[in-house]
Amino acid sequence: HEQLPLVNARGDIVITADARIDNRVELIDILGLGGRYHSQIGDSELILAAYEKWGEECPARLLGDFAFAIWDGRRQILFCARDHFGVKPFCYYHRHGRVFVFASQVKALLTMRQVPHQINEGRIADYLVGDLEGIDKTSTYYQEVYKHPPAHT
Repeated sequence: HEQLPLVNARGDIVITADARIDNRVELIDILGLGGRYHSQIGDSELILAAYEKWGEECPARLLGDFAFAIWDGRRQILFCARDHFGVKPFCYYHRHGRVFVFASQVKALLTMRQVPHQINEGRIADYLVGDLEGIDKTSTYYQEVYKHPPAHT
C-alpha cells in the first residue's frame, strides 16, 4: 500500500489516488523510472510522473482503473481525472471560490461539515419512476454533491 498523499521531489505537486495501473512496465520505461524494482513503484507515483511529463494529457496514457486529484502548486490548479470506464468512483462538492471536497464515496463527503445534506428530490423521483435514461449522470441523491463522469478531467 502506498503512503498518500504523495509529493514530488521538488515539493510542488501532490497527488492522492485510488488507482490500479495496468500498463506499468511501459510507463516505467517511458518515464525513466527503471532504476528500481517495478514492485517498488506505486501506481500513484506512476501517475505523478506521467503528469509531470504530459501534464493534463496524462490520463490518455494510463490504462487501468483510476480516480485521482493532483494539486499543482506551480500552476495553482487542482487537476482531477477518472478512468475511461468509471470503475473507480470520484464524488465531490464544490462551492465556488470557497471549498472543494472530494472522496471515493458520497457518504465520506457527508462527514464534512461544509457539505450540505439536502436531499436531491428530483434524482429520487427519477429513480422511483424508473427514468434513469434522462437523468444527469453526474447527480447524486444529495443536492450539490456530484459524481465526476468517466473519462473526464
